[in-house]
Amino acid sequence: MQKLLFFLLSFTFIAKQSFAQIPDAGSDQIVCSDSVFLNAADPTPYNGYWTVEAGAGIFQNLSLFNSLVTNLAKGVNSFSWHVNGLTDIVAVTNNMVHVSTGLDQMICASPNEILLLGNQGEWQIIDGTGSLVTSSNGETYLTGVQENSFCLLKLTITENGCTGNSEVTITNNGFTAFAGFDQLLPDNINGTVMNAILPEGGFGTWSVSGGCGAIQDINDPLTLIEDLRFGINTFTWTVAGNGCVSSDNVEVRIGSGTDISAGFDATIYTNTYHMQAQYIAGAEHTWSILSGTGQIVDIHDPYTFVYDIGLGMNVFRWQTSMNGYTVYDDMVINYVGYIDVPETSTQNDIVIYSSETEIIIKTPLIESYKMQVYDIQGNKIMEKNISGMNLYKFVKNVASGIFVVKISNEKHFTAKKLFLMSN
Repeated sequence: MQKLLFFLLSFTFIAKQSFAQIPDAGSDQIVCSDSVFLNAADPTPYNGYWTVEAGAGIFQNLSLFNSLVTNLAKGVNSFSWHVNGLTDIVAVTNNMVHVSTGLDQMICASPNEILLLGNQGEWQIIDGTGSLVTSSNGETYLTGVQENSFCLLKLTITENGCTGNSEVTITNNGFTAFAGFDQLLPDNINGTVMNAILPEGGFGTWSVSGGCGAIQDINDPLTLIEDLRFGINTFTWTVAGNGCVSSDNVEVRIGSGTDISAGFDATIYTNTYHMQAQYIAGAEHTWSILSGTGQIVDIHDPYTFVYDIGLGMNVFRWQTSMNGYTVYDDMVINYVGYIDVPETSTQNDIVIYSSETEIIIKTPLIESYKMQVYDIQGNKIMEKNISGMNLYKFVKNVASGIFVVKISNEKHFTAKKLFLMSN
């Protein structure tokens, strides 16, 4: 009996000793970084050590069963755990996403210029100015980065269950040079002082780009220019700063040799027209009607709308005054007529009218109607279902002008022309 007990105890000790000698490198792992803690079984009372079988990795402690491993290669990395001449292998798959947005950028651009960022991943604006636009084919564009401003962006990419990101800053050092307002001078003046702006830290230079003029100091934004000739004299103010360059022109018009444009004569088929006169900053401008009829929305606006233009020839004058001198130009609008929209209704209590920027509609309280708004070219720009007393603001981003409002249902129809100003 004692011999049997001794045999069983000896077998148990030998079995435990044999099982303890079998190494366990731990479970395979999938990670989203280039470092990982391994999870081999503790070989105590024995010793073990790690080796790299495939891929790459740097062990913090080669003899530690749960050592940290850094500098993993992308993809599969294999490591062997050795204990008493026996080996077990564990695989660590590194799916870390490497995202590169490149170096920070400095650009010289106007805010509406477009910069292509890339077609992979998701871009996000973290700080600064700008807007992101994604096209249908996955390309991403950045626009609206204001001059003398920046945009901090982050690019995020997700692959194989892992996400990575990177940030980049785009700084817009661009600026807009200002050579000053155009000048209109009488015949007896042949010299003037310029009124350009020199940005802080910039360096400016004047040059003659048309006509004549003797520049006293080409680097002074407020320089005196003499020996001007009759007509138009054009000067260019070029400014360099922060790695960017910008130029602007200014015109100095002298008396009898100058002119102003009211725009091209036009033949129209609707009784409204968008004027296109020449503008001189700092001068006084006025529209007037020499013959014919028309309602001028803003007599001082070179791009004003004129509506209710009369049939036939209508002559409009654009007059410009500055420094005691006045010039003008005339343009002719020939309105040949068009088929008017009937302003009829089979329902007396449908009322359509407008303020400058709003459409106001009153309909019967019980019935439902469809409201449609068309521009004068026949393009539908708004549609709503309405009933009762309603106030509708004109919110479309379109130019001012004549619009047609239609109200209809199965029983009734009303159409009316309205003049609206854009918001």
